[in-house]
Amino acid sequence: MAAESVRIEAVVKVLTYAICMLSFVMVARPAGLVYALIFLAMAALSVAFERQARFVVPRWVLNLMALVILVMSLFRISLADPVTPVLQMLLLMVGIKLLEQKGFRDYMQIYLLSVFLLAGSALVSIDMDFLAALIALMYLLSTAIVLLTYYVQDARLEVSRPVVRRMLATSLLIPTIALPLSLLFFIVMPRSTFPLMTFLNRGSGGSSGFSEQVSLGDVAGIQENTLFAFRAEMQRIDDDALYWRGIVLDTFDGQKWTRSADRSGAAEYQSARGPVVQQVIYLEPYQNRYLFALDRPMSVSLRQAQMASDLTITLPRVFERRIRYEAVSAPMAQTASREAISPKYTRLPERQWSEVRALVRSVTGRARGAEAAAAIAAHLRDSGRYTYALQSLPQGGDPVQTFLFEVRRGNCEYFASSMAVMLRMIDIPARLVGGYRGGYYNEVAGYYAVPQKSAHVWVEAHIDGQGWVRFDPTPSSAETYSAAVERSFALKMRMLMDSVQYAWNAFVISYDFEKQMRLFQTMRDSARNMDTRLSLSKNDLAVFGAVLVSCALAAALVWYLKHRPGPEQRLLGEFLSCLARSGYARRDGEGLSELVSRISQTELRDEAGSFVERYHRCYYRDGAFDAESLRGLGQILQKIKQIQTDT
Repeated sequence: MAAESVRIEAVVKVLTYAICMLSFVMVARPAGLVYALIFLAMAALSVAFERQARFVVPRWVLNLMALVILVMSLFRISLADPVTPVLQMLLLMVGIKLLEQKGFRDYMQIYLLSVFLLAGSALVSIDMDFLAALIALMYLLSTAIVLLTYYVQDARLEVSRPVVRRMLATSLLIPTIALPLSLLFFIVMPRSTFPLMTFLNRGSGGSSGFSEQVSLGDVAGIQENTLFAFRAEMQRIDDDALYWRGIVLDTFDGQKWTRSADRSGAAEYQSARGPVVQQVIYLEPYQNRYLFALDRPMSVSLRQAQMASDLTITLPRVFERRIRYEAVSAPMAQTASREAISPKYTRLPERQWSEVRALVRSVTGRARGAEAAAAIAAHLRDSGRYTYALQSLPQGGDPVQTFLFEVRRGNCEYFASSMAVMLRMIDIPARLVGGYRGGYYNEVAGYYAVPQKSAHVWVEAHIDGQGWVRFDPTPSSAETYSAAVERSFALKMRMLMDSVQYAWNAFVISYDFEKQMRLFQTMRDSARNMDTRLSLSKNDLAVFGAVLVSCALAAALVWYLKHRPGPEQRLLGEFLSCLARSGYARRDGEGLSELVSRISQTELRDEAGSFVERYHRCYYRDGAFDAESLRGLGQILQKIKQIQTDT
């Protein structure tokens, strides 16, 4: 039986290291590689010191280290990044506490610091892994604290495995009950319309590649990024209509396109030729202020969001956290201006364009307007003279001419830039639109997941009588996004897992005051619409009463079977009754050993002591009252009764 016993100290230490490592995993990335390695080294040294049990780091050395770390961290805190230095400091503090010779207070401090670490990770990014870590930490902490109370009473206490299992089951019941209550509090607690902690949460997104300017070749690096840029909850539409509009670029200096500061032009109006599409978009932070919507957007529902005359949607400042907004678009819409088109849309930099102009004449011939634009797009996209590539892109002082006549390979902005330049040469107003192309549709949750690698640039040409018309001169892939999902099992699994992340974003991260009020409104309307008038016959009432009584009896039976005393409890009760009849009633808070010590009769005290010793051995050591143990207790009890009869 000794081989089946477990030292409480060992279990407490294992749980403590598990709690520390869980918090470490959550902050390892924002804390940085250097601090992560230092913490791992501290944890490894702590394990080595505990195994040796002879070497102890002096507490004054550890206190001095903690003081130095605290002072250094305070000097590194800034308004630009107040979170990272604090996380790094907390991580090293946990490592220092692990190196100490630990008592009850030290263990509790380690647990508290670990909770602070996990909470601090939420200021960097609140993703699904935070919820999983939070639940795991709740279970680990409750178990560790319960076992720690036993450890404080006796550091060398050993208990059997069945007893350990019962302790764990009891401790795990606490967070199991707390989780539903936490969910209820999350739903009903009043929520502020002002995000108080937003200034701390800088998000975890990266740049999308679109800003006030796009140099030729900029988008190539983004097109190798597989992370999702945003998710759009909407109906499924044709893949050819999946153009997500972001920024409009109208000025070209020969090497880069920029967005001019002149926004004084007349607002463009739209005429929808097909159904409108409503979207709920969850946009990841990417260190800019442009919002994306299905081309062409008609309206957007987000406080402070503004739509410019060229249908570009912007916020007043850069957003640094995941945001949710609604947009309405008309994919088949035409856009035009009620005033003359600005000359900036036909302006070209002053340089030698003779070869390009000759190419335009040969491609367009006598075609004008839409026919000329279509001919140029087809030449770049379908002639086979040019290939799509992300590596070895054209460089130099004239990347457009290098692309058209020398390298003949490039990514989307080379194709779009070349077409826009060629259109302007024949006085067709043209501009570039930067955004995303395509997206994986998640059938489970009903949304498009658009990856960063879908970053795209296309052309809009102003055609008389048609307004601004989209042309995409970039060769498209033979495989559509829908076909890619159907073909790849790994991609299917990724989309399935992303459904969980999407649900987290939609129902937890974006749960705000407006959603809370809408939920309460729905609940109130449902209660009002519920018909409370029940017309039940006598037979219905009798059946209902019989079912209710049956359920009550079944519940009472289950309660009795669950709470009825076991054979060892019945023997203990009978033992206490026997002693009470002899004048030794058990007092409040009195232990069995203390009760036996008060017995003055030697023979009765010896037999009662044997009963208590055997009972304690089964209860605290073996953990189970087998048939032989129960039979032995019964025999001792019969001797006690015989002694009482004789006296």
